[in-house]
Parts: sequence; structure tokens; C-alpha cells
Amino acid sequence: MAAQLVTSKVLKSADGMEIYADAVGNPSNPSIVFIHGFSLSSIVFDNVFADPKFSQNYYLVRYDTRGHGRSGKPEEEEAWQSERLAQDFDAVVTAFNLKVPFVAAWSLGCTNLTDILSFHPPSYVSGLILITGFPYTASVPLVATPFALSVIPPFTSTADTPLFQSTALAFVNGLTAPSTPLPHHTRQVLLGDVMVQPRVCCMRLLARTQDPKGFFEAGRAGLPLLIVDGLEDGIVQGPKMVEAVNAKEHLPGYEGWKNLEVAKIAGAGHMPYFEKPEEFREAVLRFVAKASPQKA
Repeated sequence: MAAQLVTSKVLKSADGMEIYADAVGNPSNPSIVFIHGFSLSSIVFDNVFADPKFSQNYYLVRYDTRGHGRSGKPEEEEAWQSERLAQDFDAVVTAFNLKVPFVAAWSLGCTNLTDILSFHPPSYVSGLILITGFPYTASVPLVATPFALSVIPPFTSTADTPLFQSTALAFVNGLTAPSTPLPHHTRQVLLGDVMVQPRVCCMRLLARTQDPKGFFEAGRAGLPLLIVDGLEDGIVQGPKMVEAVNAKEHLPGYEGWKNLEVAKIAGAGHMPYFEKPEEFREAVLRFVAKASPQKA
């Protein structure tokens, strides 16, 4: 089968930050924007974007969030305000002329969902897909496993290079279930993502704060949400993801996410889209087809 035609762009966010993004598929189809996770880049979704069963009915867009991959890497604290990350998403929406896209975020990239909904109404997007992730920054201590939390100090320090290197390798190896180790090439690519990120960017990312009120207001309003849970995940705790989106202390009168589905994928670790691509695709496309305001 012929390779997918990729449209690549380097965008300018509202503050002038360069944001790398690319897309595959027919722009007239309903769109899904994919957001990667901690210290990596949009390259983690290569297998999704190469899958014609994904792109034949949906326009797939992904971008490197600021501080990662091929995007700009600001070190100033003000560059990491919640609004700045929401504006990066807006730049992608504008550049690719997206109309009410779905947003599929992974791992720590799921915190971008809260950034987006802090500055836009729920109607700005068609639905959310939270892939083994943290829905807002304050949820990290609740949702993360002890292993995931142990990664943070070495990743934010420049005092011990050997410890950083060994922790980076352990982190990347821990992204998948023991039964599905990463191929050598993929592991080296992901380690490359980690190594090109300035440590101060990692620190800014982890230290930033958010107001999750808009996220919970979207849940109360009935915005469709799919949580994808890899049952062998060593980075996040599946039941805690559900607990985090249903937490009642962030919004008075909130009674839980109104329109919530959970897809549990057996045999998958933190990267279900890579480890169990067919099961992941089936869960996501079923959800999107049901929730889409447009017909694919």
C-alpha cells in the first residue's frame, strides 16, 4: 500500500513560539488532534498515522507541544502559562482549518485538555480521548504510579548525568508492558526525544499550574469523554484516572463526568495505541463515530 501523504507545517503560536505539526487524511473528514506525552514528541503516534483504517474516514493531526520535539523550547516561566498551551492548540486548529475536532491526548499530554477547556467552551471540541493519562496537573500525584513519580527528580536535575541517563532508559522501557518490549529502533527514537529536551523545559512543564474548573464544567455539560486504560500500565493507575475526572472538589455542584466511557485494553501498558493497535483503533473509532456531530 502506498505511503500516506503527510502535510507538515511549522506554525507560530500567539506568543511567536514555533510549533511543529503534521496531518494525514482528507481535510474534509471529521478531525482528531493527537497530543503526545511527557518529554517525547508526536513521533510516538507514527503507527496511528500510518494506519489507513484510521485515516480513511478521519483527518488526523498531531503536533509537538512547546518544549518538545521540533517545536520551540522556551525556558521562561511565563511561556508555560496554561493560556500559552491553549494558544498552541488554537494555532493548530487554525492552520489546518479544523472544525470542532476531537482531541486524543496521551499521558501528561492529557493536561492540555484542561488548558484548552480553560479558555474555550465545551462546544469548541467534539469530544475528548484521554489515553492512559493525567487530565489536569493536580491529578498527577493521584494518578501516577510510584515508578512514574520516581522519574521526576532525575528528569528535572542537571546534577547527576549518569542518573538521568539510567532513569531515561528505565522510563522509556517502562512505557510498554513487559510482554511487549519496544523494538530497539523505537526505543532509541524515544530516547532521542528525551535527550533533546532542555531540563529547564521539563521542570517548567512539571511545575506549571492549572485551573481545572473549565474541564469539569465540560464534564457537567455532557462533553463526550473516552478514557483508554492499559491494564498493564506501569505509569498511571487506571481506576485513578476515572477517579480524577469524577473528583467533586474542584467544581461546586459537580456530580461526575456526565458522558463517560472507559475502554480497558488487556495486555497493554502505557502505550496501548502501539502495543495493541487494533484494540485501540476499534475503541477510538467506535467512540468517535458515536459522538461525532458529522458523519464520517
